[in-house]
Amino acid sequence: MKKEVLNHYKGYEDFIRRLNDQVENSLRTMRCIMTPFLSSSELSVAQRFLGDAIEYEIDGGYSNAEKVRIILNSNYREGRKVCTCLIARYNGKFVKISHRDVLGALMNLQIERNQFGDLWVEEDRIIIYCVPEIKDFILINLNQIHHLTVHFEESDIHPIKEQKFESFTKIVSSFRLDCLVAALSCCSRNKAQEKIKQQFVTVNDEILEDSSHLCNNGDTISIRRVGRFIFVQKLNTTKKDKLVAEFKKYC
Repeated sequence: MKKEVLNHYKGYEDFIRRLNDQVENSLRTMRCIMTPFLSSSELSVAQRFLGDAIEYEIDGGYSNAEKVRIILNSNYREGRKVCTCLIARYNGKFVKISHRDVLGALMNLQIERNQFGDLWVEEDRIIIYCVPEIKDFILINLNQIHHLTVHFEESDIHPIKEQKFESFTKIVSSFRLDCLVAALSCCSRNKAQEKIKQQFVTVNDEILEDSSHLCNNGDTISIRRVGRFIFVQKLNTTKKDKLVAEFKKYC
């Protein structure tokens, strides 16, 4: 792949190399090839790179999933399963399990993060979406989370995650992208501008490299290794003419 192409995707060079290899392999063999689970920023980069070069679909196991897989040459999919849903029942009245507990248990099994997608904990069950190839490994080996003994089973019914948010406010000097990224990342504006230049920031799932871009109410801002946020609205102005902005963070 040409160096100038990779330079266009700073911070994602290795990701683009792997994706390009998958595309070339899929076109050469005329087979359907699936990526691992991608984050929203990786998906944005991938869609920008793929363009109309190849037929593809997106699937995360359910509608509006946060982490999804790209199915290259999807017209040759021939009924292959993209995502497997695993569910374990438990009694939430006697033990509390968090998303972090489930994630930690999976990582302790030496499973790479991109092999499983969305996962969450409800009052009486734990839901994990994964690639079908590691289903049996999880079913056999994931039998304890924190101090809780669990038993996962494959489910033909794919639950939809009820999105939860944490609301908070930040004081900013303007609604420029670099100002908001600095506030959300708890860093300087110079550091925020570096994140934007490195393509670590997306607005409404689109990579923006313009630090001066003005964000609007309802915009979704994703910052790599920080989180995903909604810029809700301006609440008021301080005595020093600073702006009080309301945000929601995806939990």
